[in-house]
Order: sequence, then structure tokens, then C-alpha cells
Amino acid sequence: MNYFFERHFANEFKELMAEFRSQTSLNIRNLPIPFKKPVLVENLFVQGIEDEKYQILNNEYVIQRSKNSIKRYIYRNNGEIKGETTYTAKEGNLLVVTKENLRLPFRYVPSDSALEYVDYRVKDGERSFIYSVPKKYLYRTQQSALILCQNPKKSHYGGMQITLTNGHSVYVYIVPLRSVRETEGNIPLATKAGVDYSRELGILNDYWLKMGVIFNRELLELKTPVRDVTNLGYRVIEPTTAFVGIDEFSLAEREDMRKRSAY
Repeated sequence: MNYFFERHFANEFKELMAEFRSQTSLNIRNLPIPFKKPVLVENLFVQGIEDEKYQILNNEYVIQRSKNSIKRYIYRNNGEIKGETTYTAKEGNLLVVTKENLRLPFRYVPSDSALEYVDYRVKDGERSFIYSVPKKYLYRTQQSALILCQNPKKSHYGGMQITLTNGHSVYVYIVPLRSVRETEGNIPLATKAGVDYSRELGILNDYWLKMGVIFNRELLELKTPVRDVTNLGYRVIEPTTAFVGIDEFSLAEREDMRKRSAY
């Protein structure tokens, strides 16, 4: 008997959503979003540094600068900027940015001479530090992004199809950061070095409920599946890609591998 009523409810809901869709249009960029637009930057993982001071960077995620050169400020003894010059990282090094202040002694000489402090920047009252680090200490990370899109995706770490109160469906996916293309209609919501977005999804769910964008998930839950559907408004999508995390080889090792396999 329960199955009969739930099948009837499912059919009515499906017909109602089809009617709503016929009367409305959807542009996901008009949907309210409770997050600031994330900065899509590449993070690298640091490990293997043995120097007394620089080893503080080990097991930290740092941001790789898009360019390997930077305007470097020249300071007076009182800390004021008196000029600038262009600094370019040594061959085999990358410029990385971190909040970590190593508090290096004046004219400190590290045990690995390729390690170098470059400069610092201040933005919104927060100070970040720029270091030149050899690629042998840097590891590529498989970062991810939580995205909102209007069409299903083939490659992802998992997702969910959500029916909106206007009858249209949207998709929320966790995808590799490098695959995010806003020009393809993807709206990035958050990024991280991992795939646990339970907190962000909870915030999005609560916000959309408050704004009347989605239905209460519990009200659309079926006790008895109807045509393999267990919830009329929410469908969990299983991952198609395995998440690795941190590459087992450093950037320097990867470059060496590519050189040796070039022929």
C-alpha cells in the first residue's frame, strides 16, 4: 500500500515539476550563492627540506606564483621602501607564497644555498611571504573544486543532482581544480586540497532552503524506492575519478622522468 501512495506522489511531483519548467527558465548565474568567489590558484606541497629554518615549510601547502619573476622591493634601514628591482628565481626553483614567516636572521645562509627568501606582500592587512624553493622539495597536489553547473559531467569525484523549486535541475560536483572552466558554464563555489565539502554543502543547503530555492530534502524522501528513486529532489552521483592527493614524486623528479622518456 505504501508503494502505491509513494508512486502516486512521485508521479504527481514529476508532473508538477514539468509544468513549472515549462513556465520558467534557468540561468544558474542568477542563483544566490552564500560564498565569495574562490581564487583558483595552484597549491604545492612541501617536504624534504632539512635546513634548520626552512624546514618549517615542510608539510605545508604553498601557492605557486604564476610567474617565476617578481618586483622585489629594496628597503632602507628603517623599513621604508627606497626602490625596486626585478628578481628571477634560480634555474630549478619556483617562487611560492605562504603565510609562514620563517623569521630568518639577517643575512642567514641556509644549508641548501638554493633556498632563498625573496620578499613579502601585505593585502587586506594580512602579510604573506615569498620564497624561492627548489623543485625537489615541491610536490604537485591534486586539488579539487566544488562547482555548480547546469549539465552533467563525466569526470568528477562525486556530486549531486538537485531539483529546484522552479522545476529545473542543477548539479553540484567535486572536480579536479585544473578542469574548472568558467567559460563552460561552471561556477566554482570553493576549493581545497581534499574532497570533503560536507561543511560547504551544508551551508549551501541551508542558504537555499532559506531563500526558497530548493525543497526540504526530508519531505521528498521515499520510504519505498520508486523506479530506483529514493528521493524526488536529490540524487547522489557516485565518483568516476579516484582522488590521489599528493604526487609521490617531486616536480624535479617528474621533469627528469619526462626528459628520460622523451625518445
